[in-house]
Amino acid sequence: QADAEAPVARFIQTLFESAIESRASDIHIEPEENIIRVRQRIDGRLKEEIVNQKNIASAITSKFKIMAGLDISEKRL
Repeated sequence: QADAEAPVARFIQTLFESAIESRASDIHIEPEENIIRVRQRIDGRLKEEIVNQKNIASAITSKFKIMAGLDISEKRL
């Protein structure tokens, strides 16, 4: 299980490090059909990055829900 969580942990760690380094006030994570779109609000503007890790999108969502103390079984469209 730890091996399966490694890509998610790396993605989140890299995301937070990048946001801190660039002094972003917000992070937007938007799963799309084939990609995960990540945008950071820097100086009031959204800077867009495309991440080709769609296969871990649901795991990323679950990890953030766990970190926030939310119910991971709840899904919304």
